[in-house]
Amino acid sequence: MKRLLLLGDSIRLNYAPYVYRKLSDRALITGPEENGRFAKYTLHELPGWLRALGRPDVIHWNNGLWDLHHFNGREPLTALADYCDDLTRIYEILRQTGARVVFATCTPVRADNPEWDNGEIAQYNAAAVALMDRWGVPVNDLHRVIAGHEAEWINEDDKIHLNRLGIKAAGDAVIAAVSPLL
Repeated sequence: MKRLLLLGDSIRLNYAPYVYRKLSDRALITGPEENGRFAKYTLHELPGWLRALGRPDVIHWNNGLWDLHHFNGREPLTALADYCDDLTRIYEILRQTGARVVFATCTPVRADNPEWDNGEIAQYNAAAVALMDRWGVPVNDLHRVIAGHEAEWINEDDKIHLNRLGIKAAGDAVIAAVSPLL
């Protein structure tokens, strides 16, 4: 049975149980119990996670929403150039595992979310997709899956995390992206 590693932030934590329920008969699904947060945090923790979780055959990975968080109205936590550098460094580690890697774009947020900006999310996603295209890494466009459904699929209280319908939509997209690799 192939090993699927799910890496990423709290959006990954949203859909991981759904993916596990749907794919556990076809793959051994692992992932850090903790939130992968921003890209630099994932970069720092990744070697330990890989040692603890074992060698994966397929990796589904995302980072970005934390990088785009505007704490106290300031600029995003991570500048775009630094985000791209962090993604590059993460990919180099993932590539060394020999696993097939799939990158997922950041999901949108509700329009009234004061701490994130959908225009910036699109900009960071475009930069990440350009990197993935250069490396030949398939992209699971979770942004496209959720966009247009923010009011129905994103929690009204925190304006960022997926509700039951959003989890199903994102989870189904993850399953579709990784199934051919399993």
